[in-house]
Amino acid sequence: MLHEILRLTETFLNSPFKMYISLLSVLFAITTFVLIKRVQKNRFKVLFIYLHLFFLILPPFMFAFSLGCDMNVLSGLISNCAIKVTETVIYTGIGAIILSVLIGYFVMPKLFSSKNTKKLKEKTILRFVNKEAKKLGIKTPKVFLIDDAKPDAFSYSTISSSIFISVGMIELLSKKELEAVLLHEFYHVHNRSSLYKFSTLILRIFSPLSRFASFNKDLDDEEAAADNFAIEKQCTNKNILNAKKKINLFFSSC
Repeated sequence: MLHEILRLTETFLNSPFKMYISLLSVLFAITTFVLIKRVQKNRFKVLFIYLHLFFLILPPFMFAFSLGCDMNVLSGLISNCAIKVTETVIYTGIGAIILSVLIGYFVMPKLFSSKNTKKLKEKTILRFVNKEAKKLGIKTPKVFLIDDAKPDAFSYSTISSSIFISVGMIELLSKKELEAVLLHEFYHVHNRSSLYKFSTLILRIFSPLSRFASFNKDLDDEEAAADNFAIEKQCTNKNILNAKKKINLFFSSC
């Protein structure tokens, strides 16, 4: 079994065209990985993450495809089993990446919007969200109310965008403090922060190169930038700081 796989691997490596494409793909995978850390906007970071994964899986996909082409000329049950096992492992890895992306884009938003949530009906908040969306030139995010006494707020943005805010957050904060929190989330929506976070998770799972880079600082910078966005919009840091103090006090007293 091992001998047969090694023989087919040698055949693959001896093909100038396949080797050229594979080496070029590896070069592009490294280049796109470097660009993930160099570009500033999250939409470009996400683009380079998925380009990186594409170029990363291209060589094993070509190898798996070449195994399938050679299967007809093989004889013996052991040889066929060896090819099948190798193909299964490679295709499973490729399928896992594709499935993860589809889950992040389509399934996760549905899960968030269905768990203890309902569409917010508070007109004051909805008017504020609609007004800020128009200022930013983006489609107005859907706003969901989380049925939870704990103060919580987050956003999720893929093809469409949603902001989630808990009953506890609305009850705890003043109007201006709540607007500061919403502006914080608006930054994440506009900058596609949630999609970037999810994409870095996929990157950590499937890319060996991710072991050589830390994305924690990028995520911390996202939070600081979101706070600064709220401060700039309100022309004061009082509201966002007071909101954080109240939230921290709530959890420290529990």
